[in-house]
Amino acid sequence: MDSKSKVLILGHSFVRRFQFFLYEGLDSRTFPGLDLSSVEIHFLGIGGRTVAKILAFDLDHVRALQPDIVVLEIGSNDLCEAGHRPETVGSSIESLVCKLHEECNVAFIVLYQVIHRATLPSHCPRYNSSVDTLNKYLDVVLEPLSFAEFWRHKGLREPKITVLRRDGIHLNDQGNYVLYRSYRGAILFALQRITLGKALPK
Repeated sequence: MDSKSKVLILGHSFVRRFQFFLYEGLDSRTFPGLDLSSVEIHFLGIGGRTVAKILAFDLDHVRALQPDIVVLEIGSNDLCEAGHRPETVGSSIESLVCKLHEECNVAFIVLYQVIHRATLPSHCPRYNSSVDTLNKYLDVVLEPLSFAEFWRHKGLREPKITVLRRDGIHLNDQGNYVLYRSYRGAILFALQRITLGKALPK
């Protein structure tokens, strides 16, 4: 590619905490950015983000930035909201992915799996079971979409306390390093898909 592709990592507090880890917690001489010279990486992570809040507050930012790739960390807060079944959350996420592609002209979207919690919400004791159902749903509905990929984190599929902070929800430094490797792999995958798409005859 002649110019750097723009990547936006968008979502809830995982993104904000990861950004801090990336630039403050790691030695920048060893890990400059995500160590990807062919991309320009941007972050937009706000605690408590849900699909509805992204639709209400973040799409103008996406349109202004015009990223080629969007990496989505979303779904966990949606599952915590009262009455939200995993299938309903999955349907809203699928709609968001399609909107990012069709209305915001994002070439490729990577959607990350929602991970289990060690500390379950008191009002949602079946949270981890709902997470499993949501991930299976998203894996199926995104499979036919040529512009999207459901991505499972290696090392975080069933996270143990060793990668979680004491709150049992957020990732510690070890968990964020696993996330770093997963983000990097997914972005490289997305770049390959974009390149392949541009090379294919219309």
